[in-house]
Amino acid sequence: MSKFTKIAKFFLITFILFSAVSLFIFAFSFLEPDFSKGFLKNKEILFDGIYKYAFYTHIFTAPFALIIATILILFRLEKSIKLVSVHKLLGKMYVLLVLCLAAPSGLIRDCKINSV
Repeated sequence: MSKFTKIAKFFLITFILFSAVSLFIFAFSFLEPDFSKGFLKNKEILFDGIYKYAFYTHIFTAPFALIIATILILFRLEKSIKLVSVHKLLGKMYVLLVLCLAAPSGLIRDCKINSV
C-alpha cells in the first residue's frame, strides 16, 4: 500500500467517524424538540403519535450503523482468521441496525395513531 493510499484512507476514516459521532451528538439536541424551526417545524401534532418513536429510533441508530459500516468496509477484518467471527458479528449487527431499526424508522412519516 502506497503512502498516499494510507494517508487518504486515514483521512476518509477520520471524516466518516467524525461525521457519525457528530450526528450522534447532534441527535441529543432533539431530546427537547423545538417545533418553531428546523426539521421539526410544524410537526408538533405528529410528534404525539408513532412518529416520535420512529424519529428517535432513526436518529440514534443511524450513527452506529455508519460506524459499523466504516469498520467493515475500510478495515478488512476478514483477512485475519482470528477476526472472522468479529467481522461476521459486526455484519449481523449492521444488518439488524439497518434493516430492522434505522431504515424502517426513517420511512415512517406523517403517521399518527388516533387513540379511541
